[in-house]
Amino acid sequence: MSTAFEKLCISALLLFALTAGAASADVALSNEIITKPMSFSDKDFVTISNCTFQDINSDYVLQFDNVKNVTITDSAFVHMTVTDVEKAVVCARGCGTIKIVNTDFQWIQGHAIRLPYGYPNTELGKNGQIEVDHCNIKNVDEYNQIHETGVGCRIFQSDNAVITNCEIAYTQSEGLWLGRGNEPINSLNAALVKGCNIHHTMGDNILTQENAKNVHVIDNELSYAGYIYPGSRPMNGDHAMYYQCNEGGLIADNYIHHCLDSYNGNPDSLGISFRSGNLTIARNIVHDTTKTAIGYWSDHPGSGTVKIENNVVYNTGCNSANGPLKGVNAPGIYLVGAQADKDEVDNWEIYHNTVYIDKQYEDWRAVAPLAWRNLAQPCSATVIGNILCLDNGDTD
Repeated sequence: MSTAFEKLCISALLLFALTAGAASADVALSNEIITKPMSFSDKDFVTISNCTFQDINSDYVLQFDNVKNVTITDSAFVHMTVTDVEKAVVCARGCGTIKIVNTDFQWIQGHAIRLPYGYPNTELGKNGQIEVDHCNIKNVDEYNQIHETGVGCRIFQSDNAVITNCEIAYTQSEGLWLGRGNEPINSLNAALVKGCNIHHTMGDNILTQENAKNVHVIDNELSYAGYIYPGSRPMNGDHAMYYQCNEGGLIADNYIHHCLDSYNGNPDSLGISFRSGNLTIARNIVHDTTKTAIGYWSDHPGSGTVKIENNVVYNTGCNSANGPLKGVNAPGIYLVGAQADKDEVDNWEIYHNTVYIDKQYEDWRAVAPLAWRNLAQPCSATVIGNILCLDNGDTD
């Protein structure tokens, strides 16, 4: 039987071999308790299973470079502090396939998952297929109060990403962040977010930027964005779904509620805030938002057709995380155009939505079930079969 000292020596040798880049093309690590950061490069396969990483304070915890296949499964990361704002507990670049499955991230300072790390700005940093499934990411705080470091999962500069059946909660910034700015080199070519529960985020539950393409957000529960006053972006708003993409988008069958952001008594939080075209928003239930439930602003490039159909909306203008608000401008569905130097949506199709508004204000237009203004011309709008109810308390 091995002595405790022998086991310690074996573990130390294993750790040295893994971090120093052992000659083997494949690396497998399982059933270990690990308290030091690890990096892997130029491997065919790296597989980590049933491991617990705990109490690590470093630039990163797991870092992968040019690994063809990365698999992390049935593991846990607990009490991590990531001191490099461009890295994460798990970070990688130049990798082929990355799978993170049935893994917990708890009590993190910095990013939990960031793919790729840094800002490579070259094709060499691009990752391939990313899969994050059945993971729990909770209690993610900013590192050293540096804004936008407390993100649950951030993915850009990759071929495609599939995020399914995950719970992401109690993040200081965004829960899930897809894309980076609008530079083509940082594009995420396709993404599916399905079956997730993302809640209690100081920033957006989900943020998708301009260069995240073909993003489908389906069958998720999104709630409690901006749940602590004043949220992550005071005066700009934190939303359940903040969508900037302009290619092949779908937001469907989601349950979205309690978007609570406000600033200085004014509402800031939407259920779905979209800034682009070529998008279908369908069969969502959206309620209890401090501002509009489904809203469009043309401050990002947009074109093509937007379909808004078969959604259910109620109780816009709800109380915020900081209590009751001032006179609220919170229509159910609200489309606003005429932003300078931006292309706008060409065609609107608004079918079979049910919107119920029961607020009582002197100016009923502030809470119209459906409203639009200053949409670019020429554009077309088809509005058919919607049930729009404004209960303003009048007895007549």
